[in-house]
Amino acid sequence: RDKSGTKLENIAAYDFKAAFSIDPRNGKISISEKLSYSSAAVIILTLQVKDKNAEENIEDQVATTEATLYIKAFNADNPVFPPPWTPSDPTISVNISENIPPGEALFNLGAKDPLTGEQISNYQKLNTDSPLGDLIQISQYGEVISQQVLDYEQIREISFSVSAIAGSPGQERISEAHITLLLTDVNDNAPVFSQAGYSVELNEDVLPLTPVVTVQATDADTGDKGKISYSLQGEGINEFMIDETSGVIQVKPGSLGRSNLDREWVESYNLRVIARDMPGGGSDQKSSTVIVKVNLLDKNDSPPQFSQSR
Repeated sequence: RDKSGTKLENIAAYDFKAAFSIDPRNGKISISEKLSYSSAAVIILTLQVKDKNAEENIEDQVATTEATLYIKAFNADNPVFPPPWTPSDPTISVNISENIPPGEALFNLGAKDPLTGEQISNYQKLNTDSPLGDLIQISQYGEVISQQVLDYEQIREISFSVSAIAGSPGQERISEAHITLLLTDVNDNAPVFSQAGYSVELNEDVLPLTPVVTVQATDADTGDKGKISYSLQGEGINEFMIDETSGVIQVKPGSLGRSNLDREWVESYNLRVIARDMPGGGSDQKSSTVIVKVNLLDKNDSPPQFSQSR
């Protein structure tokens, strides 16, 4: 019905029948399009529920009801939230870095009273169906505060609704906003190797580029913050090399095309492998280290020698 009470047929450009949707799993009714008070002030939805598990009289296992929605006109004197909020689209999305300490303000809602130009100092958080929304508190002055540290690896977004209230009791002017907090990833996880250490045996006469072992590390962060590059440092860098992307350690070719391995000189190596995230580098780049122990197996590659020539 329109604001005068006249029953409407769906012939206007405003399709009020498509303005709502219902979740078939839980019956939650949501707004799908912008509402227009001037086009339809009262909307009556006919709802139907069916018993999917019915075994007898299946066609009769149905019930219907009506939900009457009263669309309120927006008053120009009502509180106004900052853009992109509008009365016809009262949604606000805010990017928030993870790991902000609990009790510290994530951001300020910043609604104003259009009559006085002053900041609103009376907010009310509305009930939410999402348990994540319960993590959020709103201070008297519109500060959005989390009760716990928000971890991007556990929570990607939080949605809740809030009303800003102006005017004296009994003459309140109210506006609502639907807030979505979009968490952004911070590089707060270092790479973790799949093993605490590696140990392999290798013949001393293997050919150059022979694979020795593959190390693997993972990073719980996302994007470039979760990408890993590998490198060798210290002992064994002249005898071994590592593929920075795959973590495959190989025998390194020497200057004459042969390997530099010789058990008669060095029996074993403790290779220090470093896994770094953010391959492009950065001030918050993190790294981890693992030791790969390579024991060389002796081959009969040295002829006997007399202690004296004659």
